[in-house]
Amino acid sequence: MDKIIVVIVLMCLCTKYGFANQVDKTEEISLSSMSDNTDKIHEALEDMPEFDGGQTLMMEWLSKNIIYPEQAIIDGIEGRVIVRFVVEKDGSVSTPMILKGVCETLDNEAKRVVLSMPKWKSGTLQGVPMRCYVTLPITFKLRTDTPVQSVEDKIETEYDQIAEFEGGKLGIMRYLFSNLEYPMEALDHGVYGRVWVGFVVEKDGSLSNVSVEKDFNKWLDKEAVRAVSAMPKWSPAMKDNQPVRTYYRLPIDFSIREDGMVYQHKYEYKYKKANIDSTAQMPMFPGGTKSLMNWMGKHIVYPDKALDKGIQGRVVTRFTIEEDGMITNIEIAEKAHKLLDRAALDLIELMPAWIPARDADGNPIRTIYTLPVKFSIRE
Repeated sequence: MDKIIVVIVLMCLCTKYGFANQVDKTEEISLSSMSDNTDKIHEALEDMPEFDGGQTLMMEWLSKNIIYPEQAIIDGIEGRVIVRFVVEKDGSVSTPMILKGVCETLDNEAKRVVLSMPKWKSGTLQGVPMRCYVTLPITFKLRTDTPVQSVEDKIETEYDQIAEFEGGKLGIMRYLFSNLEYPMEALDHGVYGRVWVGFVVEKDGSLSNVSVEKDFNKWLDKEAVRAVSAMPKWSPAMKDNQPVRTYYRLPIDFSIREDGMVYQHKYEYKYKKANIDSTAQMPMFPGGTKSLMNWMGKHIVYPDKALDKGIQGRVVTRFTIEEDGMITNIEIAEKAHKLLDRAALDLIELMPAWIPARDADGNPIRTIYTLPVKFSIRE
């Protein structure tokens, strides 16, 4: 292909398309039943949703985070994709849909980047946050005056050494073990499955453009993206002894056993380490995962000094579940703060006996269990 440059033209339709006649539409909304309106998706509100920082910062953010699909560049495809999505009451973005598309690759990229947006300022009606539609056009255009991408920006598909997380695949499992949380909403609704997360490993090892490759479930998708986005730096891919940008795909499995046990990468790693056969019965808190969470919520004590100083964090505890279900060898696997560390140890020491793990023959066996304890201060 001759010299080309990828130009992404972004135009917000807040005034021209999506929010024309805003006042008239707002007047049509019934104000007599505010509680009934909070879950309704509105077309217009008194105060419309707004990207944090306004339209200019939104355009800058999109320009930095959109990746023009390579196949579309090769095929010379360009055009304007109009995306409609919902800004939820908490400002999060959900349910992107294509009102007017160009081709599958550009449409998917437009949906991907919209779904990865940071939280907006939610729309309000009489000061109450409401769900609201927003419409956004994204124009993909190719020009022929300069190269498509500089060497600095190119995502390599061929390299001598692949990008790698510290510790390799086992290191990834360890990280997910300590950082991935099964969303309570997904547990309550029995939602499970595999989420594929894609991202770019930059030349300095940092991760960018983290997103799900295909929408699966809003709760699991959001948690998978959050966990991957929080990863420490990787070792970048190498080509000709120089670091290069590469794209990486990572599967994250969420599943729930019939006995209520949450089973995902982090548990898989620990049980493999303990040499428990995959057909064995895993250890379980009496009543299952929900009972464990309820018990922790009732017995955890947030240190007063930590509250006063605004100290928050996640403490990862590790302990042994003996053959009789008793807990021994309690320790801190990952520290947060000495005050929180001590509170987490105190919590585990109070725990009742668990239902022990069993081998394939049904015999009780000792296992090592790791449990994260999160301390957060609600506003």
